[in-house]
Amino acid sequence: MDERWWSDARDVEGRDLRKLFGTFLTGVTIVTALDETGTPVGFTANSFTSVSLDPPLVLVCVAKSSRSYDALCRAARFGISILSDAQRDVSAAFAGREGKKFEAASTWCRPGGPPLMERALSVMECARESVIEAGDHVIVVGRVLGFAMNEGQPLGYFRSGYSAVTADLAALERSGGEALLVSGLIDCLGRVLLLHRPGEARLAFPSAALRHGEDHRQALPRMLERLGLSAEISALYSVFQDDGAPHTEMVFRGTCESVPERLDLPDGSRLVLAAQADTPWRNIAGRSRASVLQRFFRERNDAHFGIYWDTRDGGRIASLAGPPGPWRPEASDVPGESN
Repeated sequence: MDERWWSDARDVEGRDLRKLFGTFLTGVTIVTALDETGTPVGFTANSFTSVSLDPPLVLVCVAKSSRSYDALCRAARFGISILSDAQRDVSAAFAGREGKKFEAASTWCRPGGPPLMERALSVMECARESVIEAGDHVIVVGRVLGFAMNEGQPLGYFRSGYSAVTADLAALERSGGEALLVSGLIDCLGRVLLLHRPGEARLAFPSAALRHGEDHRQALPRMLERLGLSAEISALYSVFQDDGAPHTEMVFRGTCESVPERLDLPDGSRLVLAAQADTPWRNIAGRSRASVLQRFFRERNDAHFGIYWDTRDGGRIASLAGPPGPWRPEASDVPGESN
C-alpha cells in the first residue's frame, strides 16, 4: 500500500465504505424471528460473529432501516442459518426488501421458535441477550440455545458478490470434501466403529477422499492403516449424496474381529464404538448417514443386507442373498476363452 491510496473515512461516501468492508470475505447467514403477531420475518446478513463459548454467545447486526428491525429487537428468540454454496437464491431472496421471502426457501422450526433454513450448513436458535446501539445499526447479542449442523461447503460474500469457498487439497483430504468419498461401516463385535473429528460436534463414518488416479481398492486400505484398524471390507452398502454436499459417498461394509488397541488417534480424532442401543444415528452428520446406520442395524438383526443408491424419487435398494464371497469367473466370462 502507498500513502497516495489512503482515504480519510470522514470524506468518503457510504458506497466507498461499503466497498472497503466488502474486501473482507465473510459467510452468509439468514437471520429470522417472529413478530408480535407470529408472522415470520427475516433478512440476509454477513455481519455475524461468534462472541463467547462460555456462555455461548453470538452477535448479528441489523440496520435500523430494515423492515425486520423492530421484530428482531423485540423477539425473545431468533434464528441464524449459515448458508451453503447451493443457497445463493435463498440469500438473494432474503436480501430484498420486497417479495414473499419465505416462499423461496424450505424452512422448519422448533415449537414456538423462529423458522430455520433447510439444507443450511448449520442453524441455531438464540435467546436475545442484549441490543447495543451502533450508529445506523444495532448489534443484537444472542445466547445459543440449540443448533444443528449439516454437510457441505460455505457460501462466501466478497466485494459485493457471492464467492465459492473451498479448502486446499490437503484440507479436503482431511475433511472428506473430494468429489468422491469412500467410507467404512465397520462392525466391531456387535458395535459400529464411528469417528469423532476434533472440533466437530457430530460423528462420521471413517472415510478417505479419493486422490487423483486412485480407486477405492487403494483408498480403503489407506484409511484403515491411518486409523490403525485391522478390518476386512466385504461389500458395497450404500451410495448417496445429500443436498448441498460437495461429494458422492460410497459406503462399504466391513468387519473387525477385535477392539482397536487405541481409540485416540494422533490427529486428535477419536474412534467411537456405538451399539444399536446408543442410537448413534441421532449424533451422526448428514441425513443419509443417519438413514444408513438405522438400516444397517435393522438389516444386521435380520441377517439380510441390501445395497442402496440415490435416485431423484427417493432411492433404490437391492436385496442380497447370503454373505459376500470371492468372485470366481466362469471360463466363458474370460476374454479369449470359450466353452
